[in-house]
Amino acid sequence: MITKTSWTSPLLMNALSAFGSDKKSTKPILRALYKSFWGDLLKATVSKLVWSVLLIFSIWFFVFGILDFIKKRANEGVTHANEMYEFYLCIGFFACMFILSIGIQQMGIYSTVLGSKVKAALTTEIYKKMIVRDAYGSKADVVALVAKDVEKLAEACLSLQYLWSGIFETLAVLAVTLTLLGFTILPGVALMAVFMPLQYWLGMIVAYRKKSLTVVSNRRISLMEEIMRSIKLIKIYGWESSFFKNLNTIRDEESRMLNSINTIKATILGLTFCLPPLMCLVIFGTEEATGTIESVAVFTSMSFFNTLRVPFSKLPKSLRDVLDAFSSMERIQDFLLEPDLGIADVKADPTSGNHDHQGITFQNASLSYGLEGKIILKNVNLNIPQGALMMVAGPVASGKSNLLKWYDLD
Repeated sequence: MITKTSWTSPLLMNALSAFGSDKKSTKPILRALYKSFWGDLLKATVSKLVWSVLLIFSIWFFVFGILDFIKKRANEGVTHANEMYEFYLCIGFFACMFILSIGIQQMGIYSTVLGSKVKAALTTEIYKKMIVRDAYGSKADVVALVAKDVEKLAEACLSLQYLWSGIFETLAVLAVTLTLLGFTILPGVALMAVFMPLQYWLGMIVAYRKKSLTVVSNRRISLMEEIMRSIKLIKIYGWESSFFKNLNTIRDEESRMLNSINTIKATILGLTFCLPPLMCLVIFGTEEATGTIESVAVFTSMSFFNTLRVPFSKLPKSLRDVLDAFSSMERIQDFLLEPDLGIADVKADPTSGNHDHQGITFQNASLSYGLEGKIILKNVNLNIPQGALMMVAGPVASGKSNLLKWYDLD
């Protein structure tokens, strides 16, 4: 009689019981990770929020105030009623820069700690599942899950902060610039509406080509392993030129793909640094054409546009990392939710005379891997007394190793 054990990853236990049997749609791993590490995620989010808010506030209040004070004092000789006003502005600006620098450093630390915890937890669960899963009905690549998918989830912990903060900072900068320049920023918004999808499209091209590059690199590695294993035969039969030709062909293809990826990356970086000057050109040109341009508002707006370089450069990569993390999460989830290997309940044959037999005995045994796996050995009869020395011999792939794996079934 075959009975099936019920083993569930401790990390997923609460999520699976809380969100029901529709495991695919409810993403139990995502819910379980959030329940386990929401504190670290909150710390990283608050630290990044401190950076974003203080950065925008310092430019809007302190930079604008310092520039306005300098202009009034130079043109009109007017000073503030408080003689220490300019010093207060500089001290406040320094304090904001100091605090936001701490915020961005802490965000990196908290995100790294969060990624390490996620990586350790998922790696542990994957290794636990390896012991009890029905491996012969699975197509999962455990090495890839641990080496690539878990690592992508760890990297996404940092990229997630740049993803939401990039959108928040862009919208906040546009809102503050609207109060400074009015509706003359609309041409800049239109320019951004063109550049952002273009950057995202180029970023997705890089992601797809990296996947293709991985396939080519795996072919090269496999060929090199084949050469190293068979180097003696290759030299004996004089196959060096054939193997080198195939290897150089793969290397040339890999080199071309790397060059195209690097070219697109350089284009993305160039667009990132070109966007702020172009936005200044169209916005200030519109401001000059429609009315009087104000120098204080211009320099403050330029400071805002320069701050957008970071979110513009991080946003495409962060989006790719988060999307890749979701794909990796689905693969890990499918693996952890695979059926477990059943445990055979071996009962004694009532017709046999000796129930206290000491040794190894198989009577009409059929052995297979997994509950629904293909039968490897069928109708095996074997009797090895205790203390006897027995040798198992036979041709390759006849089932010697499989027989020995099952000798301690009970």
